[in-house]
Amino acid sequence: MRERTFAPTRAAARATSGHMTIRAILAILFSISLVACGASRSSEPAPAPAPASTSSGGESYSLADFTVLTTQEATPALCGAPDAALRACFQVDAAQCGELFGIAMTQCAHAMEAQLPAVVDASNSEAVGTQIAECAGQAYAQGLAQQGMRLATPGCQ
Repeated sequence: MRERTFAPTRAAARATSGHMTIRAILAILFSISLVACGASRSSEPAPAPAPASTSSGGESYSLADFTVLTTQEATPALCGAPDAALRACFQVDAAQCGELFGIAMTQCAHAMEAQLPAVVDASNSEAVGTQIAECAGQAYAQGLAQQGMRLATPGCQ
């Protein structure tokens, strides 16, 4: 089986505790929707990472764990339905979408590791999530377009 890769070009993030989760997820969905819709791994889920700490009332995660959690939480909304943000303009099913989005998120987080904090918490999760998600959305859209999988409909140009 050929390994799929996408070249990351920018970055985005997500929050992992309390009200920050919703704000960060919404920021990611918005960022990716813009990129995937034209404003421009394994099928088994990974176990949920444990927080690095719970001091000062909030959870913190390593960048890698944060990326896994963000991907797991954002994928159903971005890939679940045929008209979801990462499927509406591409010839992919939900499983392909989830796999490719996961690859893009991981590669973007890795490529941007030097510019991102090693620990992600409520104070920086929205900014980090937005950076990784924007990168992943661009990588996803560019990768599928290069493979001829972007739909040629007016809303997808």
